[in-house]
Amino acid sequence: MRERSALTITEVPGRSTIDLDSGKVAVAVAKDKMRPGEQIEVKTPNAVAAVRGTVFIAEVIRASASANNAQGGTTANFYVLTGQVAVTSGTQVITVGPNNFATVTGGIVNTGIMSPAMRANAAGWPLRERHAEGQRRRERREADRDEYDRSRRSRRARRPLSRPR
Repeated sequence: MRERSALTITEVPGRSTIDLDSGKVAVAVAKDKMRPGEQIEVKTPNAVAAVRGTVFIAEVIRASASANNAQGGTTANFYVLTGQVAVTSGTQVITVGPNNFATVTGGIVNTGIMSPAMRANAAGWPLRERHAEGQRRRERREADRDEYDRSRRSRRARRPLSRPR
């Protein structure tokens, strides 16, 4: 769950529901842990995602009213990493497979294949940050190796070449 996300989790026998009002939540459902007939749903203001044996990310973006957007609006994004999600908006039911996404704005549903940038952003790691973190890790490893090499050289220098008998 991302910071500033607003959600409610409700559980009744056979059904778990996550009502996502705003923000982002990642959901991982192990199909082998579910009993027959059990359901897990993620509800957003304008769509519902039914899940079974899936890893996906749901995001709700609420647009504020402005001159360009008189009524404001809500966009629900579903990013499927593994498995499948059935997204329902109004009477439309769309099955979204792995490495695909569905965007619901009002009653309009768009789907497609996730780009690497979209996948990284969905997971909360913009590519620049991920690249920078990798670079920092490489630099730390290199510094650690250099320090280790220096300590080995200094230990060797302190050892006498031969021991007196």
